[in-house]
Formats: sequence, C-alpha cells, structure tokens
Amino acid sequence: MRGLLTHKILKNPIWFGIVFIILAGIFSRFYGLGTHSLWVDEVIASYVSAGPDLHAGPEDIKYIYQQRFNDVTPPLRDYLAHLSFRFLGVNEYGLRFFPALFGVLGIALIFLVARRWFNEETALICAFLLLISPFYLHHSQDGRMYTLLMFFSLSAFFCLHQTLFSSQHSFYWGTGFIIFNLLNIYLSYFGFWCLCTQCLIALVWIGLKSRETDQSLRYILRGSGYLALGLAILFILYLPWVKAIYLFITRNIHSPVPYQLPFTPPIIDEETSRNYIYHLKPNWPFLKGLLADFGQKGWMNYVYIGFFLTGLRYLIKTNVKLGLGFILWLTIPLIITFAPPAKALFFNRYISFMMPVYILTTGVGMMQIIYWLKNKSTPYINLSSYPFILSIMVLFTVVTLPAIRDHYRVQKQDWKKAVAFMIPQIQNEDVIIAGPYNSFWSTMYYLQRNGAKRSELYPAPWSGQYSEVNLQGKIIRLCQKIQDTENLAQYYQNNNRVWYISAYYRTYQYRNPSYYSYIESHSGRYARFDSAIDDDSIFVFLSDKLELKPTLAPIFPSRN
Repeated sequence: MRGLLTHKILKNPIWFGIVFIILAGIFSRFYGLGTHSLWVDEVIASYVSAGPDLHAGPEDIKYIYQQRFNDVTPPLRDYLAHLSFRFLGVNEYGLRFFPALFGVLGIALIFLVARRWFNEETALICAFLLLISPFYLHHSQDGRMYTLLMFFSLSAFFCLHQTLFSSQHSFYWGTGFIIFNLLNIYLSYFGFWCLCTQCLIALVWIGLKSRETDQSLRYILRGSGYLALGLAILFILYLPWVKAIYLFITRNIHSPVPYQLPFTPPIIDEETSRNYIYHLKPNWPFLKGLLADFGQKGWMNYVYIGFFLTGLRYLIKTNVKLGLGFILWLTIPLIITFAPPAKALFFNRYISFMMPVYILTTGVGMMQIIYWLKNKSTPYINLSSYPFILSIMVLFTVVTLPAIRDHYRVQKQDWKKAVAFMIPQIQNEDVIIAGPYNSFWSTMYYLQRNGAKRSELYPAPWSGQYSEVNLQGKIIRLCQKIQDTENLAQYYQNNNRVWYISAYYRTYQYRNPSYYSYIESHSGRYARFDSAIDDDSIFVFLSDKLELKPTLAPIFPSRN
C-alpha cells in the first residue's frame, strides 16, 4: 500500500506538488509557533481556557462555560484551547496549536474542493496561493479562531453545493452542511454572518435549478422546506446558547461602544476613542485593503485582482450556478458590512470566511492564464502545463518571501519581553499601573507565567481596581482602570516606586494629554518594545523618588 502511494506521488506531478505544499504548510505554520509573545486577545483567551490560575485543570471546563455564558461568546474555541493546554501546557504553543493545525488542514481542504469543482492543476494552484498568503499564515499562528472559521465555512459552503447539485449522497452532504455550520456558530458569532450568506445563496441556487425541472414551483417549495428543516435543526442544537444571547441583549441594549449590539446605533461616550469605531464606506480604499489582506500587498494586489476577474469571467461562462454562488459569497458579507449603522471595532479578519472563495477564484483565473500561455507556446514547443505552474510558483514565492520573513521577525505586542524587563527590577511594595485595553491582564499573565501568585480584584484606594501579587516573596500591587489624572497623581505622590505599562500608548495620548504628560514628567526612565504597528508598541515607565531623573521632553507630542 505504501509502495503504491509512493509510486502514485512520483508518477503524478500534481500529487507530488500537493504533498510538498502540505509539508511546507506544516513547517511554516508550526515553525516558531511558541516563540512570539501573546498579544492582548490571546492573553484573554488563555485566561478563559486555562482558568484564572492558568492551571487548565478539569475544574476549568465548567469555568469556561460560565465565563463565556456571561460574556455571551461562543465557547468552542476555548474548549479546543483547553484541550491543547492539557496536553501541551499553558503556553504560547498550546494556545496556537489548533489555529496552526487548521491552517494546514485548510490548505488540504481547498485542494480537495478545487479538485472536485475544477481540476487537479487548478487545485494545486489554489493550495499554493493559500500556502503563501501572509494573512493566512499570520492567523495560522495567532491563538484565535480565524483559520477554523475559514475551514468550517468553506466546508459548509461545499456541502451546500453538493447537497443541491450532486446526484449522490445528498443526505450526507446535507448533514455535513448542518454539522459545519453548527461548529461555526459555536466557534464565533461571525459564523452567523457566514450562515446568512449560505442561506441566500441556497435560495438562489434552488431557484436556478428549479428551471431545469418540469415542476419548478414544487421544487422550490421542497428545496426551501429542506433548507428550513436544516435551519430548524441548527436552532434546536443551538438552544443552550440562546438564553445567553437573550440575557446579553437585555443587559446591553443601550450600552456604549464597544459593547453595543450589532445593527443598533452606537452610543459613543467621552471615553470612546475615535480609533474604536470604523465608519466603513463601500469605496476603493476599503476594498483595496480587504483584497490586499486576502491576496497580497503592493503591486501584487493588482496582479491578484487581475487573476480574480479572469477567474470570475471564466466561471460565469462555464458554470453560471457556481460563478453566481461565488459572487454572492463575496458580496453579501460586504453588503452586511456596509449596512448602517457604523460597525464598532471592525477588522477585515471578521469576514475572513470569504477568503478561501477569493483564493479559489484567483486560482481559477491564474490557471486560465497558464492555459493561454501554454496554447500560445504549443506551435513552437510542445510543453505541458507543469513548467508554467512551477514557474509561477517560484516567482510568487520569491515575491512573497519578504512579507513571510517579516511575519516571523516582527511581533504584534511583545508583552513577554516587556514584563521580563520589569521582573528583575521590581522591588517589594512596588505599584504597577497598567494602561488601557487589557494591559492589566497581559502584564498579569506573564507575571504568573514567571511564578507570581495573585489575589482577587479589589477596589483601589484612588479609583480603579488592583490585585495583590506575590512575586518570589515580593508583594506588589497591579492596578487597572485608573483613567483620571487627579487619581493617577495620588498613586505617584503616595508611593515610592510606581511603574506604568501600556500598549496603544500613542493611540490614547491625544485623548488625555495631561494624563500622559504627568507620567512622562514624573518618570525617571522608560523602555519601549516595538511592534509592527507603532500603536501596538509597549511602553514601560518607572517613577522612583530616590532616583528621579525626569524625562526632558514628551516622548510623543500631544495630538490635536
């Protein structure tokens, strides 16, 4: 059996190619997986999945459900992370294991889907494009759920197509449609975005197929009935989480950004930064950025767009049903995205389930160009498609290497190094004030990873909250939610040594310049830990009354 498989791989260049691509996917997704520091969202995910003491014991299974029930976040990704923590330890590698695994499985899946819908050569190109995607690589090594979202979404979309258009095993394909969508909506609420898109596509496909039958109305009613039955089964299986959603709605119907409900006008209070809300417009800059994320940046983005349009044209000409399904898959989420009101905290990764279909279409277009080049060269040289495919792969790999290299070299937020910088210098009775946006939990996480024991949260003496932390026999107070300059001054005046640690330092400075001017003017020294984006860089300040050497000028000028 092994000999037959080896013979098949060596005899067929396509199978040799996909084995090489999957091996490259394994290497690129798992290489350095636990090296980079966790960033804020990953830290929060770790605290839910491993429990407040980062033990990841059996007792935390119930804790995960309670936590996610209270903040109405679907729990599947946390249970998967908990499972990997149990086997791999509570660390960066353990949190990112499943995203990396599905980052590899997604490459195999897109090959199988493209092979079924098109041909083996196109399938190889699509798998290759997903392999070298910097966006996909980044989320394959990010302890979030986006590679799982893409995998489940493409699987559900494929099952939907096969249910309607495959002459065999429609029951099993329909069951797959339900299972993958159920996994998706227990993984993330973005799964509902994907489910709505599939339902609308299903109705269009049912309408198109009904024209091929003698009793079109009857077919439409029957097809719509099966779709309704599938949705009813999904609703029943999702009932354990419906109560959590209901309670969340009743609590947050009038909440400010970023906690307001989707599709309700956001209430922006004075603490809400303009960076917290993105007024999306259906314009070229937005689409260009989206396509750059789903494809490549710079001039390569336009090359991808050209291939994409070529592929879309080919699909409409040769398979109108599938082509129309692709168009709707890529436009319906955008219509929802642009629908008023403005979306809070919107990022392109939220609609990343669209990406595999964009890659599929781009791969189809690329293969059509290759066929055209092959046909042009045939009168002179009798060549197969493989030299052209190999040439394209080599060229695109070379062009993409700088972006891939930067992914491994540049961190999102280096909390590990920032906290490691503080630990040897921390003294007994030190106070650490953590800046905005969950800097508190990121600092606490790496203190605990270095052996610190923490207490519960208590009201702090001058606003905010604090936790008493025992770090190797030193008692320190880690404080959060101290947002007023007057209260901040009390901490500096009543304690000998005060640390201030924060990411997003520059982003928040314009919001309260006096707050950060106070920190700068009363701190003897500071350290900066750079990120790929300036606003993600981490700053550590120390005010020591015995060694006070104030900075001579603000690190950043105040914003107007």
